[in-house]
Amino acid sequence: MTDYWTYTMDFIGVGEVTYSINPSNVSLKHVYRRHPDWEGIIIRELEGSINLHNEYFDYALDSFENYGYCNLTIYKAGSVWLNVKVTEIVDIDYNQKVLTLKKFSVNSNANKFINFCKKEFIIPAGNTDIYYILTKITENGSKLLDVIDTVFTNLGIYESFTPSSVWYDSTKIDLNKFYITNNSYIYDGSAAKLGGQLKKCTLERLFKFLEYTLNIYVSIESNAVKFRNNDELADNLLDLTGQLEHMHQVSYNKDVFIQRQYFRFSDNNNSGGGDDEDYNDVELTYNYIDGELEMNLQDFTTRANPSITAGEYDTDGWFVGYINTGTGGLEGETGYVSGNTQQNGRLCPANLMDEYYRNYIFTNRDYFNIAGNAATDLPLEYKPIIQIPDIPTILDDPATFYEGILIEKNIDDPTHRRVAIVYEQSTDLTNNITTFKSYEYRNTI
Repeated sequence: MTDYWTYTMDFIGVGEVTYSINPSNVSLKHVYRRHPDWEGIIIRELEGSINLHNEYFDYALDSFENYGYCNLTIYKAGSVWLNVKVTEIVDIDYNQKVLTLKKFSVNSNANKFINFCKKEFIIPAGNTDIYYILTKITENGSKLLDVIDTVFTNLGIYESFTPSSVWYDSTKIDLNKFYITNNSYIYDGSAAKLGGQLKKCTLERLFKFLEYTLNIYVSIESNAVKFRNNDELADNLLDLTGQLEHMHQVSYNKDVFIQRQYFRFSDNNNSGGGDDEDYNDVELTYNYIDGELEMNLQDFTTRANPSITAGEYDTDGWFVGYINTGTGGLEGETGYVSGNTQQNGRLCPANLMDEYYRNYIFTNRDYFNIAGNAATDLPLEYKPIIQIPDIPTILDDPATFYEGILIEKNIDDPTHRRVAIVYEQSTDLTNNITTFKSYEYRNTI
């Protein structure tokens, strides 16, 4: 497969000519990585270097001096596969007329999406008494998905992405029932507006609210942004059971071990007088030594307390409610810890932990509890704590990204298996060897 990858370079300002680059001068790795802050988003990167000499030396210098970059095209089996900008030139030897190009900028939808997520906007303000937030939030707030859709339109995101016909397909919760309003425009029932300038929001804040509360993940599928369940994160499996037969080596990623995991909502979740065990000090705890993971949601309030007063309520941020479609008000639900009916109860920290945090958590089937209550059901998926040794292999198509690896299976019952989730897939373009970095993700053997 020595001719599987070929290369041409466009030196800006050197005429309408592309120049073939000898593969022996190219040392590149193509890498797919899960983004460290967006687990469902896959980033493409190109790493390594290109050595140029003789006339290419002059072309590259002219291109960088005048434009600051040149263009590289990579062909897979004769067809265009990847176009990148080369943005760094190093190790220049003017005597030998040799230089090295590094730093390759891959223009991907994933990178575009993450940049869009940092842009600020203002969520439309309700102008209402807290009573009407509790009873008619559909008339006095904004549907969260409509806010996101409007922002996608106003920021020009739909110029790069297609609208999602279904943001999230789940029997557990309906994203169409999430409504949001600015805290700064909530009345306390008798006083004037609580006041305050409208806080600017970002898509990152809104998406992280949904990711954290529901234990789901933003992903890009077929050029559309949507949410996925944790059990969908490793759908596209590569079967390497033959190559990995009898591999039972296990090591642990101790950097991610924690003892407690909890939501850090706005202080408004603790306002209104008295303790509420469905809201206060609710955490998921593991049978580990130390460490904690705070899921920062301090801009958001989910507690619907009709007894709050202006002095108790922090106006900085947003209130998010889960509606009853019949009444237009907030859905009541029994609190997981208290056993009492909670208005907006679906979004109590304790109820969120109970409903959405029994799978895909930081434990390898070890004991854990939710809000102090022992969890008897073992998780089906777990986060990256069990490291799988690096797996080198040669793929039929090195350009295909595999979300997961089937590392062991029961011949008599293929539903009993071990699956690893891929965090990095790196292909050396000089020899076509692909190396997977992965963690055990599901074990049903």
